[in-house]
Amino acid sequence: MNKKALIISLNFNPGHLSHLFASYNQLKEIGYRPQLLIHKKFNQFEELKSYNVIHDIPNIKMYSTLFFWFPSIQNLKIILISILKFNNTKIFYVYHEPFESIKIYRKAGFNFVEIFRLFLILIVSYLTCIFSTCVILPSKKAEKLYKNSLSYKLNNKILQIPLLFINENNTICKNPENKKKYFSYIGTIANDHAFKEFVNFIRQANEKKHNINFLIATKNRLERKFIDVNLNYPNLKIIHGKPLSNLEINRCYSSSLLVWNAYHRTTQSGVMAKAFMFGAPIICLKKNRNEFTLENINTLFISKYCFKEIYSSYRFAYENINFFEKKCSESFQRIFHYSNYNNQIYSILKN
Repeated sequence: MNKKALIISLNFNPGHLSHLFASYNQLKEIGYRPQLLIHKKFNQFEELKSYNVIHDIPNIKMYSTLFFWFPSIQNLKIILISILKFNNTKIFYVYHEPFESIKIYRKAGFNFVEIFRLFLILIVSYLTCIFSTCVILPSKKAEKLYKNSLSYKLNNKILQIPLLFINENNTICKNPENKKKYFSYIGTIANDHAFKEFVNFIRQANEKKHNINFLIATKNRLERKFIDVNLNYPNLKIIHGKPLSNLEINRCYSSSLLVWNAYHRTTQSGVMAKAFMFGAPIICLKKNRNEFTLENINTLFISKYCFKEIYSSYRFAYENINFFEKKCSESFQRIFHYSNYNNQIYSILKN
């Protein structure tokens, strides 16, 4: 029996590496021979040296299983090749962000150009879902959105498991100071990630002379379109303007005592899992409470973007660093570590 699996991620995003590593290790542990088909830009990262990696589309007939991570027009090309060659290949698509209503995106701050781009991504995901053997959804909210979509009417074969990770919390990833000290914003600057609200809190904290260390780590260059205030504060560390390696990202989480996840909207954020991996709680809006968030265990909730609420959450995290480090690490291992779902993945591959 051919048990060779191709894990595919053809858009370049260093933050995706953790998921690909988890998928690779998981498939290997359940008896498959995995291979990564990824964008060439990933080659710059040392972590890939221990994985079987290719960058050009191979002979699809060689594989019994295709695992697509994240939408890409290239996915459709591979699926079409598989169909035209009458392969009996099983196709799985991890559908991270099913489309919400235009009203929700507008409320989150998206303009019409950005919403149009989301529509294009939706079309790619829609076609990928139709031809998938099974669509994997990372949260109950994602499952609900998918079930209310046209895609579900055409393909109702779904599996709901969280975004998966390996545990990267090791000595290599530790920050040089080996100290948790930052209230951090880590990841892409996007309207629905409430970056402006985070920046506003930094400004207010400095005006009130509160002693808080902040970190912003993003591939985006901080420009006027993102911020309208001067961020020249001595207590703010900024890493921006280039893609961070997975190791650099992990060191940012390792040095964080609280991570911003107070997004306007979310299904399941990879930021949440990474924060838990490195023993840091997240700050989250109450309306985004989900099956992974436990109040005052791994998550600090706020009802609105109010300085008092955010500051109280920060103080609670700061005063209970050891407690949160233990509880968040336990949450990661229980919820997001890939090995918890080996049996489920094996079952859908076998059937």
